[in-house]
Amino acid sequence: MAMDVARDDRRGAAKTFATTQRAMLTIGAATILIAAAVSLALPQRWIATVPGYSTLEVRLSIVALVIYGVACLQNSISFAGLRSDGQMHVGVLMHTAIYLTENLALIMSVLLGGGPAIAAVALALGRVIGSIAQNILLRRRLPWLANLRSQPDWARITALAKPAGAAMAIPASQMLLSQGATVTLGLAAGAAAVPIFTAARTLSRIGLQAAQLVATTVMPEFSAAAAKNQSDVKSKLLVLLLALSILLVTPFCVLLAAWGPRMISIWTNGRIDAPLPMIGLMALSILLTAIWLPISSLLVALNRQSAFSYYYLLLAAFAIPLEMGLARSMGPTGSALALLVVDILMTTLILLNLPKTGVEIHHARQAYKDIAVRLVATLGLKLRH
Repeated sequence: MAMDVARDDRRGAAKTFATTQRAMLTIGAATILIAAAVSLALPQRWIATVPGYSTLEVRLSIVALVIYGVACLQNSISFAGLRSDGQMHVGVLMHTAIYLTENLALIMSVLLGGGPAIAAVALALGRVIGSIAQNILLRRRLPWLANLRSQPDWARITALAKPAGAAMAIPASQMLLSQGATVTLGLAAGAAAVPIFTAARTLSRIGLQAAQLVATTVMPEFSAAAAKNQSDVKSKLLVLLLALSILLVTPFCVLLAAWGPRMISIWTNGRIDAPLPMIGLMALSILLTAIWLPISSLLVALNRQSAFSYYYLLLAAFAIPLEMGLARSMGPTGSALALLVVDILMTTLILLNLPKTGVEIHHARQAYKDIAVRLVATLGLKLRH
């Protein structure tokens, strides 16, 4: 959609939006119906496991949380629409308001004495109301995009199916690396090793989250530059994104490698003593991620995620037996080493696919020189003052 808008093909963007929205509404409705049927069909002995939590509440919680997930998907489509025409700041503010609303609803339901089922319903209602509000906002800000008269073009589903499948491999890979690593570590080294690893991993990703936010902001601009065939602009965006990512992550990695165990000890009130080798490996892993993740985001912005996403999924699957073997002898440090191996291979893979971004080397070098000269000039001016 961002590329269509950049080419002044608003009709094409509107058709893509309508097609995606109707398709996801259909899939979402089917998912809710299937979840309701399955939750009703579950034998009582399978779900009667929590004292004071009736089977009816369990079934209701399942359906409510599925509705929440479907509403999140619809919400992301509206957000993509806003991003496509320079309204990302509006989408981010709306996303923040939705998160605030749903979490306040969740907190209030608990404070008023509601159980898990009521909390799940409150969370789902907060998200559904927020998604409806964001859709109304989209129609007011970009009426041409969310035109109710726009007819879905089902032929586009075929064209979108391949990049959509490749895009699905990315969260699947991340799920394997995050949840799979935790389960595998528990099986290989015992449950006591899991909180050591998860606490360190959570702390290590703080700096990376800031870099991911920058990448999300740059993606629609990169798509627009690609649609206009502006190689120099794409080069500047790539160099700027990489520079910001490394600048944001490197200081935190150094801090983590130097004082990580102490930081985790303070954070957990002295209950977790994380080994320094594990922290060091995680810091190096995050630093590599700060290199390959921004470039992969730009490939996604061009719908070329198939160049790396399926390999990413294979590497994530490969990490599980690798971690199993390493964790048995090294504990949580072995898990960190397995993740580092994945990041080394991903960095190599993404750098090999760098030419697919369409960035020309001489433009990238010139962009790097321009940014460096401006940075030095700015620093020199501040020092003189």
